[in-house]
Amino acid sequence: MIRSSIKYAAVLLALACLLAADGCARIRGQRVDEAESPTAPVSADVEGGFKLVWATVRNVLRNSPVEIYTRDKRGTFEVFEDKGRAFLTPRRLRLVITLRPVSQTRTHITVETFPEAYTIQLLTSPAWRTADFGDNSLAKEILNSVQERIRDAKG
Repeated sequence: MIRSSIKYAAVLLALACLLAADGCARIRGQRVDEAESPTAPVSADVEGGFKLVWATVRNVLRNSPVEIYTRDKRGTFEVFEDKGRAFLTPRRLRLVITLRPVSQTRTHITVETFPEAYTIQLLTSPAWRTADFGDNSLAKEILNSVQERIRDAKG
């Protein structure tokens, strides 16, 4: 009787240790202690005035599979792409698109990608945190679409 109680307690202790380890900040490739570090940003100079490029970026984002969260007339867009779930953890890509006028006829576009996962960890509140997945394919696709539409509009 006592041996079965000890075995039961050992199993419960092992299970508690596994659950505690699942809540640790380093589990499943998530970096909590580092500052936000996106994948390498994608950028290009585009032949077009700032207003034309801003309107083109807005139209490209409206036709792509992303949700526009913020668009600022000063040249910043923040958009999200839902990446589904990985073992019950929601994931998304946050893209920050920044436009900067270089001259009257040229605009510099930078697209930064931040992969995020919605996690609940021990001793922290639930939040979107930087994660290790994703790539820059969507950022490159958006940048190429903007360049293509501006080329088509000019000629």
